[in-house]
Amino acid sequence: MHNKENGLYYISNINGKPAEKNGEGFVSVIYKHGKIKELKWATGLNAPKGMDVIDGKLYVSDIDRVALIDTKTGKVLKFIDIPGSVFLNDVAAGPDGNIYVIDTRKGVIYVLKSDVASVWSNDEHLKGVNGITVENGSLLIGSQGYLLRGDTKTGKVTVVTEVPIQIDGLVPLGHDRYVVSAWAVKILYLSPGKAPKELFDAKPLNFHTADMSYLPEKKLLLIPTFTDRMIAKEIVY
Repeated sequence: MHNKENGLYYISNINGKPAEKNGEGFVSVIYKHGKIKELKWATGLNAPKGMDVIDGKLYVSDIDRVALIDTKTGKVLKFIDIPGSVFLNDVAAGPDGNIYVIDTRKGVIYVLKSDVASVWSNDEHLKGVNGITVENGSLLIGSQGYLLRGDTKTGKVTVVTEVPIQIDGLVPLGHDRYVVSAWAVKILYLSPGKAPKELFDAKPLNFHTADMSYLPEKKLLLIPTFTDRMIAKEIVY
C-alpha cells in the first residue's frame, strides 16, 4: 500500500502459511520506482496481510489481531486484539478516522475506535469478504460475487454490482469505474451496468494476484503476487 504521507510503499510478507502464527512475518518498504528501501522494516508479525496508514501509524492485520506500527521507525507499538476473529485480511482507514478490518472466513467487518474493536457489519453479502478501501466518503468492499458500498454513518451495506469472482484487491478509478483482482489469477475492469472486462490473466504466468495499489498519474497498477515474491505491474487506461 502507498503511504501518501512519505511517498513510500509498504509490502506485507506472510513468510509462512496464511494462518500460521510463527512470528516470522514482516513488512518491507520500497520506493516508488520499485527498489527496496528496507526488506525487513517491521518484524515479528503473524502472516501480515492488509494494511493502511493514518496519522503516522500503520495498521496491519495479524490473523486475529492488528499490529500498530510507527511509520518513522518500523517499531511495533502494540498489538490490538480482535476477540472472536479468525482470519483478518484487508484493512482500511475510514473517512470517519476509524480503522475497518475484514475477517474473510467469518464474513465480518470489524471497526477499531480509539483502538478498541467491535463488529461493524455481518451483512449477508459479506460472505468471503476479502478487500476494503475508501471511495467518496464511504467504504468500498469486495466479497464473494459482489462489489459493495458501506456507509460508515449508518452501517448500511449496499450492492454496487455483482461480479463473477471473489474479489481480493480493489481500486476505484472514479466515475463508477473499478479494477478488482481475484486470488484465482484474474484482474477485471468493472463498471456497473456493463459486463466485466478482463484486463489480465495471471494463469499463464503461474502466479496468484492479491491486493493492489494504483498510481493514477501513471495509470499504473501494482499487483503483489501471493506466492512468487514479486510485484507485477499493469497499465490501466
